[in-house]
Amino acid sequence: MEKSNNLDESYIKNLKSKVWELLKKGEVEEADKIFSSELDIHEIMGTWNWLHKILIEPEDTNPISIEYLIKKGVNPILKDEYNMAPLNWAMTNGKNIEAAKILLKAGGDPNLADKGVREIPLYKVCYMKPFNKELLELFLSYGGDIYKEYKRYGTAILGKNLYEHIQNNRLDLFKEAGEYLFEYNKDIEKYGKDYFINKYKSLLKDEADSPLYEAVIDFDILKIKKFLDEGYDKNIKNSLNYTSLVKAFSICKLENLSAMVEISDLLYDGTTDSIKAFIIRLDEWLDEYSKFKDNSELIEKREALNYLIKKFEVELPKKMERHNEKSKIKIKSIGWQNQHSELWEQFVPEIGVAETLQGEVIRLSGKIAYEIIDNAGLNWGKKYKELLRNLIKYFKMGTPLSKEYLERAEEIEDDLDENINAVTDDEIELLMQYAVKWVQQNLKLIPIEKIECYKC
Repeated sequence: MEKSNNLDESYIKNLKSKVWELLKKGEVEEADKIFSSELDIHEIMGTWNWLHKILIEPEDTNPISIEYLIKKGVNPILKDEYNMAPLNWAMTNGKNIEAAKILLKAGGDPNLADKGVREIPLYKVCYMKPFNKELLELFLSYGGDIYKEYKRYGTAILGKNLYEHIQNNRLDLFKEAGEYLFEYNKDIEKYGKDYFINKYKSLLKDEADSPLYEAVIDFDILKIKKFLDEGYDKNIKNSLNYTSLVKAFSICKLENLSAMVEISDLLYDGTTDSIKAFIIRLDEWLDEYSKFKDNSELIEKREALNYLIKKFEVELPKKMERHNEKSKIKIKSIGWQNQHSELWEQFVPEIGVAETLQGEVIRLSGKIAYEIIDNAGLNWGKKYKELLRNLIKYFKMGTPLSKEYLERAEEIEDDLDENINAVTDDEIELLMQYAVKWVQQNLKLIPIEKIECYKC
């Protein structure tokens, strides 16, 4: 029986590899046959869906497959353990512009920062070579925010937001984007924040959008009522298989919540599943917004969102609370990837060194893995090698890892010291597994303040 199960697992693994190759090439008809009979197209593999999976190598992914998966209902805004949605992966090193355009139209967030160097997709558009003005305008039209405060790891952030960073960074890297955004900023200051969105609203339209969709893009309730009275079908779908209501949710921002209450009543057709992900995202945005605004500004937005949550039967994910830094650690997740993500959420600060040795072990292992696996080692050098040395040093503290694990970790360190290409992704992930293992052996918190730590 066990042999049979192994054969089944091997068969499924090979089948997934075949589908991956088909989707990379854009052979969606052949892939669809397999999904229809043998694989679940909506399967979550770890924290990835099929959009994440085929965008691991974004430059080799056929955009036809991105559109196919979205039409089939694969969540285009699902965030993985690195806090990266498919749009983030598509913009890795600015590799797949056409895929990025489709994902933006599907509701991708141009301002979503990853957990590693905390780069946002909009930032990556700005340092693309050659400069792509059309793509930058598209990202800005879909809500790209050059004024949103954020912090980057890896390189210094010059200024409190993307605009200040690019204007203050004198490298040629941002020259053309900087010139464009300087004029963009002047227009915003002169005419107001809605100037650009209104000027380039046509970029939000899909070639298959009807006039009803155009009214939805404006969140214009009177126009929506008018078109419905004239007989426009609210259930007609556009090129991404979105109804007008799904389209509205895909571009909805917090300022549109009150209008969305009435729009959802006007356009409701009983569909809930394809909308839930967008409502969950709005809840996350509102939580973040609430950190900077007082309650008087939140009441209306929260009431509107609560109405939508109830109407579409949305079960919000449990919000993970950060550890109190006093009691012993309790790890609830199963599987080292999920455990690493859980420990990151609980102990790793948004910027800087963790307050505990446990948090620092998780931070360093995650940061090293991101640089090598996700960033292709572009910044690898003395600074990161020092981080790796610290990680190995910490593995020997408290209740240390076994001799076997320590020797293996030191072998990986030696290989990386010689040549970054001498190690595989699996070996880098092994360091993350060892980090989780070390924390499991050291559940009583160890303050970092008494330990000499390389701060990065």
